[in-house]
Parts: sequence; structure tokens; C-alpha cells
Amino acid sequence: MGNHISWRIAAAFLLALISVTVCIGQQSRRLADPTKGFDPYSDNGSGTASPGLVSPPKSFDSPTVFPLPHHGNANGGTDRGYSNVGIIFGARIYGDNMVKAIELFYYVPSGSDMSYREGDYRASTGRIGSEKAEDLGGYYCPEGYAAVGLQGAAGLGVDRLGLVCGKIGELSRVTSLPVLGGRGGNPFRDTCDRTWSSGFLTGVRVRSGLWMDSIEGLCQATK
Repeated sequence: MGNHISWRIAAAFLLALISVTVCIGQQSRRLADPTKGFDPYSDNGSGTASPGLVSPPKSFDSPTVFPLPHHGNANGGTDRGYSNVGIIFGARIYGDNMVKAIELFYYVPSGSDMSYREGDYRASTGRIGSEKAEDLGGYYCPEGYAAVGLQGAAGLGVDRLGLVCGKIGELSRVTSLPVLGGRGGNPFRDTCDRTWSSGFLTGVRVRSGLWMDSIEGLCQATK
């Protein structure tokens, strides 16, 4: 009887030790800049060869997101929504005097602090919207920052668009990336701190045809 109890105690201790070791191992991986060496169009595991068809690891998947206000014509175009792809660290805008598509660059964090570590999965969503549009430019959040919202202007469509980035660990410290597109529309600026979420922008829902009819940001729910 005594040997049986001792064996159970030893087994429980071993399982606890393995769990702690794995957790420490994940957290001790070196923090890094997700933009360094990032090629969103590669086929080597750090990007995607099929933009727009990415299925991120299930470890980040969540059935619940909190939407930010939609801007533009919510009934126009085709629904091209993406939800909860990962921690967004940059975007590329396509269009002319109107926004026609957006591409998001993201990673799936291995640690609970949502920071990027060497070896974490990172990829591009590809264009979300029209395939026929001029590349207006792509920009990344500063190192140590991630997307926390969207800003731009919209009317019957989305006129211009850009990301708002917050410092990881102190999301109230924000900076804005360039807002690209035309000059029309009514300005907007939405951030995830206005929702019951983790504070990070983790996806967008887009409706588009020849141009981007509407967009709303999606914020990851807290676990």
C-alpha cells in the first residue's frame, strides 16, 4: 500500500515538473522583432505561398471576437471577413482614391504575454478585398508594438485606412501608422480598449467588390 502511494506521488510530481518545464521553456524563448527576416510571400513556414488562404494554428483560435464599429456601406459588396488570425503587426493597403483591399501581417504568440518570440508562426492574410488595385504601401508597427485598432475615413465606401499600434504590456501607449487612400469620407478611429477584449486587433471583416464597401475591426476576446 505504501509503495503504491509513493508511486502515485512520484508520478504527480513528474507531471507537474514537465508542465512547469514546458511553460518556462516557452517563456524563455528570446523575444524578437517579427518584421526581421519576414517574407510574407515565402513558402518556408514563416509566411504563406497562398495569400488569403491561411489557416493559423488552432492554439490561437477562439470562437469569440468583439467587433468594432463598421464603417462604409455594410450591405455592399461580398463578405470577405477574417476573424482572429493572430497578433497583427503590420498591414498593406491597396487602392487609389478609395481603399480596395487590405493585407494583414500577423503572428501566433507562443507565450501568454502576446509578444513575438523566435520561431513563432507568422504569415500574411493576402489581400482581403479586390485583387485589382494599386499597392499604396505597407507599414509595420514599431518593435514591441502590435495593432490595437483601425483609423481612416469612410462614406459609401472606405476612403482611407491605417492601423493604430499599442505597446505590448502597456497598450495605452499608442502610435499611428500612415493612413493611405483618398481624401473623402468621414474620419474614424476605433481601438480595442473600448471592448471587453484582450486589447489587440486580431482580424477584420471586409465587404468589397470593385472597392472596399465597408470594414470593421475584430478584437480577440479574453480567454
